[in-house]
Amino acid sequence: MFFKIIDGLIDTLFIKEVESQASDLLREISAGLFERELDRFMASNPGRKAQLSPFMSDYMDALPAAFLGRPHGDAKSGRKLVALVLQDLRDGAKGDSQRRTKATAQLITYQASRIQSWCWDEMWRRKMAGCRAIGLLISNDLDLGSFWPHSREMDMIRGLMSILKDMPSDPPLDVDEVVATILGLIRFCNPKSISNSELKTEDTKMEDATGDTEMNPPGSETTEEQMHDWAGKKPFEKAKYYLILMSGDLSSVNKYVREAVQRAFQLLAELLGLSTSELLKTHTQSIVSHIFSKPLRALPVPRQIGNISAITYLLGLNPPVLEPTEELIRLLGETQALADNEDIGHFIGRPHYRRHYKQAIDLRVACITLLTASLQITDYFAQQVTLRQRYKAQ
Repeated sequence: MFFKIIDGLIDTLFIKEVESQASDLLREISAGLFERELDRFMASNPGRKAQLSPFMSDYMDALPAAFLGRPHGDAKSGRKLVALVLQDLRDGAKGDSQRRTKATAQLITYQASRIQSWCWDEMWRRKMAGCRAIGLLISNDLDLGSFWPHSREMDMIRGLMSILKDMPSDPPLDVDEVVATILGLIRFCNPKSISNSELKTEDTKMEDATGDTEMNPPGSETTEEQMHDWAGKKPFEKAKYYLILMSGDLSSVNKYVREAVQRAFQLLAELLGLSTSELLKTHTQSIVSHIFSKPLRALPVPRQIGNISAITYLLGLNPPVLEPTEELIRLLGETQALADNEDIGHFIGRPHYRRHYKQAIDLRVACITLLTASLQITDYFAQQVTLRQRYKAQ
């Protein structure tokens, strides 16, 4: 019942005639609900796990609607409301007792966890609600302190990347928004210069116990010590975790995922004052090992395109991070064979003919691009003048 009440009130936010009244009422309900949760957290025994009320769970389940609006309409009023209620929650803890400040941080971190969990929802609109909510959390419209984003940084990156991976082959117009949020989150959590003293803010001094509690969604439990350790890491120290998390997606079957990872690595390198080659150099072997482990002909076409695109990207860096090894030469030979295969007539009459035909064209383009990129580091084509001229011309 409470879920339906909140959901209905959020829906009225997008009716111009009653927008103001609905916003004031929702803000008042949110303040009362948050106050009730904070009282419960402060009254609980320090050694016991905090328990969320069913009302708070229903509230967070209804909140995605604030970022969706009505069909063919915007959601500015919903976004504005969420910014107001979260800022009210944060501001209410300033200058108060340490116990209340700690409870407030618990609630904010829980809300951040629930928000990133929306990215894993089966419904596309709720996925985008998660993306837009993360965009709000890292925007200038909101100031929740410095601790929460660092403690949930990698969870949010995983959630946003999952949105790209779940996109259909003919994606909606939201691709740019998701990629922009990924890059914005990386920039927000990894400023070019940050010292340990800057992290010793009000947020980290409260000895936040947000990690191992019932407030976190399943699978996201993190101990207090781990969260503080992560918050204290400098961007350079966190770079290897980004590489471990995202480098495998350089060869994704989804081109939007590949492009997002490439842009993320470029941004990380800029924030660290490195070239992209320097950032990836120590991790190159783990990137290419699974690509070289299987011949291209044994893979489906989308995977062939992904693997070829990853090698092309690594060869295209300045300087390239790949050496002309035996495995690379073998891959170039397979790529040449695929590029020379002009037999695409067998797709005609098959189910999903257009999709298979497009994949065949994309594969050939990827092959030619890789063979052209390889010219600068290998003499593979030195004795094949005709082929060399052909691929350079294309």
